[in-house]
Amino acid sequence: MSESTGLHRGHRERLKQQFYTSGADGLNDHQLLELLLFYCIPQRDTNVLAHRLLNKYGSLENVFGAGVDALSSEKGLGFHSAVMLSAIGAAAQKTSQRRHDGAPITSPKAAMAYCLDLIADKNREYAYVISLNKQMKPIYAERVGEGSVTSVSMHPRMVLASTIRHKASSVLLLHNHPSGDLMPSNDDLELTDTLVRALASIEIPVIDHIIVGTDNAYSMFSCTCLYGSCTWQDKLDRKLPAFSMQDIKKQAADTHVQTPKRS
Repeated sequence: MSESTGLHRGHRERLKQQFYTSGADGLNDHQLLELLLFYCIPQRDTNVLAHRLLNKYGSLENVFGAGVDALSSEKGLGFHSAVMLSAIGAAAQKTSQRRHDGAPITSPKAAMAYCLDLIADKNREYAYVISLNKQMKPIYAERVGEGSVTSVSMHPRMVLASTIRHKASSVLLLHNHPSGDLMPSNDDLELTDTLVRALASIEIPVIDHIIVGTDNAYSMFSCTCLYGSCTWQDKLDRKLPAFSMQDIKKQAADTHVQTPKRS
């Protein structure tokens, strides 16, 4: 066994052990994709390929959703690997859809329950755009942002691309606060304003923006929590984004949320 082969094998074993001890949250997206590629590309370094796929498609969800034809045309991937990655994406999406029995999201409570199930207990911030059909049923939940423990962003270009790709009739926005504090920040309000305006340009309404904490969720558009009631205090004199004057109660946009717990 050559020295390079030994190092390569050692790297694979370390990555497998890291997943075993820490789960998916213990790996970066490129490491998780690299780990999956181990099982269909056994004799080559998959690190560069994983980085290249993520750079091209933008996210794990986009890689899994790119389709067999697109993936199999990628250098170093091939048909067998493309089928496996596409099957993983399809299986994950079916699992998510079946968990909710295809139920339409027609209320803030339904939206919060869906989002809490999707993203609870994450140790860093993630952002999702959830495409809905005309019956308000989820078509696809695509991750469009990954950040630190305290911040994440959603680029309008990626959000627009996702809604168009999945032929959404409306959109539900989602991000999480690993700290458990459900208070919408100024950045949250400004980002929501930007995304609402961007999606309005292609006539796609945003039905809500949900913030998920550790075991609870908050609807920005209805100013309600999923479990218990919210207490508003420490009102600040800040100007709201234009859309918030209609979609969010004025008194809730700049206050502190005391997070109720699940009973």
